[in-house]
Amino acid sequence: MVKLRNWTLTAGGDEYSAPECRPLCAGGEIDSHPRFSVGGRVVTSAIRFARGNVIKTENTTYQLVGPPCDHFVESVLHKHGLMFNGDIGPIVEYLS
Repeated sequence: MVKLRNWTLTAGGDEYSAPECRPLCAGGEIDSHPRFSVGGRVVTSAIRFARGNVIKTENTTYQLVGPPCDHFVESVLHKHGLMFNGDIGPIVEYLS
């Protein structure tokens, strides 16, 4: 399973599209991916399914490792009054 460290969730697709039309993607430092070097920054394709610390895109399954990046915690979670709890996994469930 491909691992993402120092991860974040972000909107993918065309920046000129309405926010509600942009797919949810993950980004972070990659580990154990056959096409990318370890530590390189990537943004996934659209997330199709997520639960706990596992996300699935069209072709790849990723494990979110460790806490999210500081920017994500401050700009997304805290802004909405949410806290990160790594014990239960960052994502309860998401289906696109």
